[in-house]
Amino acid sequence: MGLQLVKGGRNQVTFTKVVVELGWKTLMPLDLDAVAWRLDANDKTPSKVEDCTVYYERKQEPTGSIIHSGDLRGLSKDVQVETIEVDFSLVEAETTQIVFTAHVYEEGKVSKNFGQTKNAYIAVKDDKGTELMRYDLAEDFSTVRGVVFGRFYRKENEGWKFHAVGEGVAECSNHPNGIAALEELYAKK
Repeated sequence: MGLQLVKGGRNQVTFTKVVVELGWKTLMPLDLDAVAWRLDANDKTPSKVEDCTVYYERKQEPTGSIIHSGDLRGLSKDVQVETIEVDFSLVEAETTQIVFTAHVYEEGKVSKNFGQTKNAYIAVKDDKGTELMRYDLAEDFSTVRGVVFGRFYRKENEGWKFHAVGEGVAECSNHPNGIAALEELYAKK
């Protein structure tokens, strides 16, 4: 097991390529989707939102720097895992952060929330699968449908760092499609 981070914890990333694993256990049939967002210093997508997000329907962004494993729709109580590969050498200069979220998806209704999961975590692994760092989310997310698990960020001449965030996204709370709510939040205006 790699470095165990707490909420707000940060750590330098020393690898060029990593695999980010988001996992959780659902307490009832629940469809959750993991998403990676390329953002600039203003917390907005540096170009069109569809070029800056990866998830189950859009598995790779144009530069190839972020690749999603696909959706896990096995609606069971077993631990579900989605992985997202990041190649920092391909990330465009205007991208200063890569944010990892997960949200509840329900077709046309808003009755379930992220509090109906447990053991949620985000782990950063090297390209061989060795865990480098991990953050176990322990917060109560029963009032939100979307959560920011963590993010990579960089400042000039400092390289990439990982930040364990663990915050609910209020914008997802009354929206049946969490990704649409997050797109509204992060889209460049």
